Amino acid sequence: MTERHKKYLKDLIQKKGIDDVMEFIGLSASQIVIQTGVTIDERIAYLILLELITENKIPKEYKGFEIRPEEANGEIRWFISTITDYYGVELQEEIQAIASPFYRGDWEGLYVDVDFYELVKPGTVEEVYYTDLWAEYATEMKSKSSFENLEELLEWYRDFYLPMTYEYIVNYCLPHIRKRVYDKVLKNIR
Repeated sequence: MTERHKKYLKDLIQKKGIDDVMEFIGLSASQIVIQTGVTIDERIAYLILLELITENKIPKEYKGFEIRPEEANGEIRWFISTITDYYGVELQEEIQAIASPFYRGDWEGLYVDVDFYELVKPGTVEEVYYTDLWAEYATEMKSKSSFENLEELLEWYRDFYLPMTYEYIVNYCLPHIRKRVYDKVLKNIR
C-alpha cells in the first residue's frame, strides 16, 4: 500500500470511523491497522480483540474460565463451571461475568460485571441456588486506551486484561458473593 493510500485510509477513519471503513473496503480492523499503521484507539482495539478471540488467535480460556465474545451485543463474557465444597457439600459452581474492554465507549478502560452466580448438584441440572447479580459487582478498571501497534495491544491483553479480570472475579467478587449467599444456600441443601 502506498503512502498516499495509507494517508487516505487514515483520514477516512478519522472522518467516518473504523466501522464504516471496514465495511467500505472489506478488511478487518487488524488488517487495516497492519496496512496503515493507524494508532489503535478504544474502538479499534475492541474490534481487534473481538476478531482475534472469535478466530481463536488469542486465548479463549484463562485459568479455567472460558472467554466468549458476543458480537451481537458487543460484550466479552467469562464463564466457569467448577466443583466446590465451600458450602460443606460438593456443588457445581457457575459464574458468568461481562469483561468487556472499552465497553461500547461508555466506560474508560476495562468494564467487569459478575452478572450471575449459580449452584447446582453435580452431574444434574437441579438448581440449588441462583442469583442474578447484574450491576451489583460492576467495576471499571482504568487502563491504557490507545496502542501504537498490534503487539502493544496483545501485550495489554496478556499482561493486564486477562490477569486483572481474573483477579477481580476470583479474589474480590467470589468471596463476597459466597459470604452473601451462604445462609440461603445452606437452607436449600438441608
